[in-house]
Amino acid sequence: MRVVDSITPWKAIVLGFLFADVTNPKNLALTVAGCMAIAGGHLSTLGSTMLLLFFTGLASLGVALPVMLFMSGGDVAKQTVEQWRQWLMLHKKGVMAVLFFVFGTALLIKGFSN
Repeated sequence: MRVVDSITPWKAIVLGFLFADVTNPKNLALTVAGCMAIAGGHLSTLGSTMLLLFFTGLASLGVALPVMLFMSGGDVAKQTVEQWRQWLMLHKKGVMAVLFFVFGTALLIKGFSN
């Protein structure tokens, strides 16, 4: 965490793009599931493109919002982001359990409904 805490916002953005799905199987599985749902939607090319852009934007919010806040907000924003980081470090197992449960349930329901 010390290395992560010392990274500048721009380096964090670059590293985020490089390692988003490649090194994290959880992210890769969720991305593939989202892309398969979009591809299986039988939409026009424009509709699929718009949905893919929406999916990408929504998926990026968890990283983009704190980075934008940190870069634009000064000392108050830095304190807010630090509080978020501390809360997440304290509750990361619970957050991941809830996310896996929600995504797993959604994928099971979608699989059984087809």
